[in-house]
Amino acid sequence: MAVRSRYKSVLTSEKWNAAFGRKTTIERVLTYMIDHWSALQKCPPPDMQWSQPEPKITRYYACSLYKNCRRHGIDGIFIPEHATSDIDEEKQELASRGRTDMTYFSEKLEHEIEIDVEIKKLKTDIGEKNSRALYCTQGALRFVNGIYAKQADLGFMIALVESSNKMQDVANGIKTAMQEKPMSQLLRSLALPNGKTVTSPSMVFKHCSFETRHARDHVAGRADVFLGHIILAHKED
Repeated sequence: MAVRSRYKSVLTSEKWNAAFGRKTTIERVLTYMIDHWSALQKCPPPDMQWSQPEPKITRYYACSLYKNCRRHGIDGIFIPEHATSDIDEEKQELASRGRTDMTYFSEKLEHEIEIDVEIKKLKTDIGEKNSRALYCTQGALRFVNGIYAKQADLGFMIALVESSNKMQDVANGIKTAMQEKPMSQLLRSLALPNGKTVTSPSMVFKHCSFETRHARDHVAGRADVFLGHIILAHKED
């Protein structure tokens, strides 16, 4: 009998399989997030303009998702800037401090879902590698180190780009950055049997441009984590 690779073992736990409708629920939430982004960009509010700093854009977007989710049939709640601090009960001190850009919580107890989302604004200037590096080290790495998705086995990264004609270039740049050996090692990336650590398009969620999976056995009590990567544009070209 073939042994399932560690890559493919992520999201195949009993918890995932037993949660009837979990995948469908997450797809519906992602659809809402993407459709709502597109609706906002048809006539962007001042705080959603590309010229605005990343925190202002993400804060407005998250708050708008929160205010409008009920009338779009989403059975859950979005929490902008959700605190992820943890305590060391033995030392009686804060063990970590942080907050996500937003977190979605389901309200159906039998299908409990918690989704942390981190958003990064990506530049596309020639030779611009810093924003791609920060996407990894100040975004994905927070999931890998258990700061985000503490009790979950999945999370999502969103890359914001200026225009739709740059989406593929940005996606390719992120994938290249994440597959470079030093970064892949830092992110504890899990590989398929063919050695690839990035799957494009995602095998699990149709809205994701690509997916990665990461080991977290260096953090006590954290399961390996699936990351879905989504690219959103501020304007259509």
